[in-house]
Amino acid sequence: MKNFNGWLIGMLLGGLGMGGAIGFAVANGVNKSKQNPFGDSSGSSKSMTSGPLFDLNGTAYSAENLPDQIKNNMYEIQNQAYEQISNLAKEYAIRTAIFKEKNPTGDVKTLPTMEELLGASEVTEAELKDFYEKNKASMGGMPFDQIKPRLQQFLAGQKVSQVAREKLAQLESSGKFKLLVTPPEAPHVALNLEGFPTKGGANAAVTVVEVTDFLCSHCRHAKPEVAEIVKEYGDKIKLVQVDFALNPTSLSGALAKGSYCSKQQGGDEAYWKYFDKAFEVPPTAGDVPAGADAPKHYASVAAKAAKEAGLDDVKFEQCILSAEAQKAMEETNDRMSKAGVNATPTFYVNNRKVISGATNGLRTAIQMALGGAKTKN
Repeated sequence: MKNFNGWLIGMLLGGLGMGGAIGFAVANGVNKSKQNPFGDSSGSSKSMTSGPLFDLNGTAYSAENLPDQIKNNMYEIQNQAYEQISNLAKEYAIRTAIFKEKNPTGDVKTLPTMEELLGASEVTEAELKDFYEKNKASMGGMPFDQIKPRLQQFLAGQKVSQVAREKLAQLESSGKFKLLVTPPEAPHVALNLEGFPTKGGANAAVTVVEVTDFLCSHCRHAKPEVAEIVKEYGDKIKLVQVDFALNPTSLSGALAKGSYCSKQQGGDEAYWKYFDKAFEVPPTAGDVPAGADAPKHYASVAAKAAKEAGLDDVKFEQCILSAEAQKAMEETNDRMSKAGVNATPTFYVNNRKVISGATNGLRTAIQMALGGAKTKN
């Protein structure tokens, strides 16, 4: 997911013009929940790398011959291209619709820009100063007068973008616009899920895998939404929870080791209690006091969460510092990395990665998987 602070200062200082702001806003203003993350529902969507990729010593190799990590990397590149092409198509459709309303016989090959079609948007001094004050921390220390021209350009683009989003929504709701670009199909990857905690139906035909890091802000945001999905679908799905340490040598790693240690104390039941408490640990708890031993500090923080979950914190802390817990964390990270996980949260539905708007994409993928799914015997 995009870091707003980094994006904003990069955009303002890097020179993203009004057109770029429009493209960004149109792309982020469209509801993606109706899109099929696995391809067109008719089955016509195919991977752009479904055919041979290269020939080596007389043998043709396709993506299916390559490791899952490479297949996922290719899929992510394809999906980025799909998003960019889709956004261009949407912007072109908006411009064409507005142009044809004003000039029914006009030639779209000479299509005016969005700004020309919608007119200039006035931005008041008060609006500029208000935006600057609210986002001052993202301005790289630049004074208002210096960054004012960029702010003027950006906010004017935002106003045009809002009108463009409203126009696209009107075209969609009236049935006049339908995006015909189909997304790439996520590759089927081998996921070794043995030993990970689960919820839901043990024999469900749809398996959802959530890969998280306890300190990941986006994971924390998704947590209640995933819980709602699990409650909604009940035994129709099986959720497999995988705790992936983004920073194995820090508090992130200690909390991930805690997943192993909690199961050692009381199986899945103890794990889920620890799971909730580990997500409540503030990131600042990872700050190591001067002169303190870092691994022991991280272990004590994780043990405190375990104690709050009703576990034996003394045994838990000893477990966190053990070679067995270290090995369990490393094996989990290795398994998931080989499957293509490089960020959190990452979701899979029936061994296919979901790339879409957070849990909106997950819900859509589950619903589509359930459409043809039967309960396993």
